[in-house]
Amino acid sequence: MKRFRFLIMLYIIAGILILSCGKKEVPTAENEDPFIFKVQFVLGDVKITGASGEKAANQGDGVAVNDVITTGKKAVADLLYGKSGVIRISENSKVVVTSMAEKAGSDTVMNMDSGKVFCTLTKLRGTGFKVQTPTAIAAVRGTSFTVLSDKKGAKLSVVKGTVSVNPVKEGKVIEDKSIDVEAGKKTDYIDKKVVEMIIMG
Repeated sequence: MKRFRFLIMLYIIAGILILSCGKKEVPTAENEDPFIFKVQFVLGDVKITGASGEKAANQGDGVAVNDVITTGKKAVADLLYGKSGVIRISENSKVVVTSMAEKAGSDTVMNMDSGKVFCTLTKLRGTGFKVQTPTAIAAVRGTSFTVLSDKKGAKLSVVKGTVSVNPVKEGKVIEDKSIDVEAGKKTDYIDKKVVEMIIMG
């Protein structure tokens, strides 16, 4: 009788283990969420500053909304954007993730006062991706492009696809003034004077 009870207990425990293993598969699907940033590669002095303070960036680190990524001299950081692409942050750059797409129709926005990023993006699933500088914002739904921002202003170079560019004045995007920059094309510096000219038509 005791042996019979022991066998029943073994079957129950085995059943619980099988069910619990099945439940662990659910977070794996969540990890495939296309709307997340994760550090893929780091070279040199790269730091992430977030709610818990500043730390050296390491492969596998997540990057959340309002986190600041800073690269030093001769430093590079590659961020995976879910399964939708890669963002390469070049040396002497400071990038802030200001918003993250949560569903179709929403946008992920990276704010860059100074520095350079190269973005290769596909499969954005109805969302948008934007890189904003003090004088211009570049918006895409799947393409490859470079954005540079320094004291002279912002420059955009498109490798593949088309990028929509809007001027930015005092932190505000001028929505009704936009130009499309196609593959193989690039802009001159977009500075404050150019922004005023665009606004004036």
